[in-house]
Amino acid sequence: MNRHEKIRRILAVLFWMFLVLICWSRREHLTLEGILNFTPERPVTAVLVMLGLFLLKSITFVIYGNILYAASGILFSLPAAVFLNITGSAIMASVPYFMGRKAGAGFLNTLTSKHPKLSVLKDIPQKHPLSSSVMIRLLGILPGDLVSMYFGAGGASFSRYLAGTLIGLFPSIVIFSVMGMSAGDITSPAFWISVAAEIILVLTSFIILFCIRKKFQKSE
Repeated sequence: MNRHEKIRRILAVLFWMFLVLICWSRREHLTLEGILNFTPERPVTAVLVMLGLFLLKSITFVIYGNILYAASGILFSLPAAVFLNITGSAIMASVPYFMGRKAGAGFLNTLTSKHPKLSVLKDIPQKHPLSSSVMIRLLGILPGDLVSMYFGAGGASFSRYLAGTLIGLFPSIVIFSVMGMSAGDITSPAFWISVAAEIILVLTSFIILFCIRKKFQKSE
């Protein structure tokens, strides 16, 4: 690595560190209420702001993704909110993937050493990028941004990884979009149906995770 490349990488790291520190210091504003207060009333500008927040989520790890889904549901009609959230999810999943891809396969050891839970993904990115992405996103047992970086560093097919990610996130996208849309009237059937659907999704995830663990324990 030549001198200019080293300087470029150092500056890039410093830039991301600065951005993360700014976001962390303002994390109390990165709530549903804070996002709604910040979002402009003009639809096009609001869309751009929401997409910017999805981009911010992909590099800072301090915004809860479902908050953005709900905010879209409050700001836009349901079809528009779902479409916007799918687009935002694609951004949210792609940026850390390519960060991991850029870091290379050697980055896998760094990730697993700092986050031991990621070791369960060993060999999965290359062998089963589509099905494993669907399952991981549905279960929600691992930090999504770290998973994206792991798949990128592991050399998983981007198209299959992204398709699996969006399929796995789709139930949450719809549920929280509906929840946001009906948040103004928490007595409405739509709100409580979305709450019930989220509870069912969480319980189903726990059951699937329990079955997977039992299967591994038997195999061992």
